[in-house]
Amino acid sequence: MSPARSMLILTLFFLDVRVRADNKSEVDCWGKEIPCAIQAFGRKRELKAGDDLTLVLADGALVQQRDRMTVQLIDGRFYVEVKKPIVFNTPYATLTCVNECKALIDRKEKEISVKALEGEWNLRRLGDRRSYTLAAGFHLTVGEVETNGLAYMEFPQSLVWASTILEWSKMYPKSVELFKSDATRFRSNWKEAVESAAAVHEKVAARAVASHEEGLAQERARRKAVEKEEAGLRELFRKKNGIDP
Repeated sequence: MSPARSMLILTLFFLDVRVRADNKSEVDCWGKEIPCAIQAFGRKRELKAGDDLTLVLADGALVQQRDRMTVQLIDGRFYVEVKKPIVFNTPYATLTCVNECKALIDRKEKEISVKALEGEWNLRRLGDRRSYTLAAGFHLTVGEVETNGLAYMEFPQSLVWASTILEWSKMYPKSVELFKSDATRFRSNWKEAVESAAAVHEKVAARAVASHEEGLAQERARRKAVEKEEAGLRELFRKKNGIDP
């Protein structure tokens, strides 16, 4: 399916989702009390903190605002837009935004999955002092702590275009026009991510081939050395025993 046709279908779908999600109920404690726990029931729910944070909860998602700068993602799927260094906590990793960021986040029982849509995210997994940068267009999953004391972390992968756009359209809280603009900007980031991932995979494959070839060369050298040694021993045996070649 062409990108233009995909965008048309998703726009129509987006309109339908927006109509069904228009009826919003007031959130009691958000922005008024801390800590504040919010769960979405029956539909998605949008939470805001001025222009600095937009947080959309899918049906059933649960979140808690710990303080003015810390949000605990407890369960479910979230869409995040952030313009200041708010900390997003989970048992497996902590996320902060380097600049203006957008992301789709899926918090499950044993892992957290992050799809970076815009900006750069800093991620620090449990047990690790190092921070990792997740650029727009990439996806990363972090899971439970392993025997080495570090939370399991996959190698970042480039996002799949169609499924990412579809998921984003379901969670997007603004107008169709703004969604088209954001999706167009994301497409550029996505292309860069795909090209970058392809280059990395090519390097990994090249290293694997080089390592294999080096191993074969070492084996050939070892066999030649063994054959040379065996030939020398046979010659010595013949000389000592007066055996003609």
